[in-house]
Amino acid sequence: MIILGTSNLNKLKEYQKIVPSFDFKLMDKMDIIENGYSFMENATIKANAVYEKYHETVLCDDSGLEILALKGFPGIYSSRFESGRGFKKTCEDLLDKLKDYQDRRARFVCCVVMIDKYGDKYSAIGYLNGTIAYEYLGDNGFGYDPIFIPDGYNKTLGQLDEETKNKISHRYLAMTNLINKLPQRILRRLNNND
Repeated sequence: MIILGTSNLNKLKEYQKIVPSFDFKLMDKMDIIENGYSFMENATIKANAVYEKYHETVLCDDSGLEILALKGFPGIYSSRFESGRGFKKTCEDLLDKLKDYQDRRARFVCCVVMIDKYGDKYSAIGYLNGTIAYEYLGDNGFGYDPIFIPDGYNKTLGQLDEETKNKISHRYLAMTNLINKLPQRILRRLNNND
């Protein structure tokens, strides 16, 4: 079992699709102050806090959208930028900020930190490069998906089917990189849901 350091059901479903052999459980609601200066620092802060509570294998991530023309904004503030307005309004606000920019390059970033039940820590990062669309398109996914077009595609993540998205997402890439770093003994234990 892996305690997933989130109370976001959408994120849980995504991880279950990305690594179906792992047994993920949502953590109980916790107030964790994410005061790091990078995605990795925030993921580590969360992982340490969740591990201190459960003393089981935990997986935490911090992820967000970086827009080149906006000097990386919203970056580590991606979820806080939404601040209760709803992501459709937040996406529309970002599109408005970009209305005068031709350069619409952006990337999704995901940093994952796993602490196994014996306290060993592993981390990895995944990037999904793309561009920001000119309008909000699609109802699939969540967050900024309807305004992000991944490189090699002509649709937003919000228009792509779940299976396609889960094979290219920043979260998938971060988890792939993490799994490649994990010792076989840990992988065996996780695949056996121990």
